[in-house]
Amino acid sequence: KQVENIFLLQYEKNSNVLNQIITDTNVSTLTLKRIDTITDSERENGQDYIYLMMENIEQLKKELYE
Repeated sequence: KQVENIFLLQYEKNSNVLNQIITDTNVSTLTLKRIDTITDSERENGQDYIYLMMENIEQLKKELYE
């Protein structure tokens, strides 16, 4: 299977090298969430560690199983 996605951490800055790879290979980016960047409003809406990790699992499935 050919790589279709590159995983980035939430709020990670794209570098010139990464941008060039994305352009040259026509891959998509998927974002993995980080617990240390959760906002108060996200926490108030029930987005805790387990919630964020379940979202990350769904992102991983997009590359691994689709």
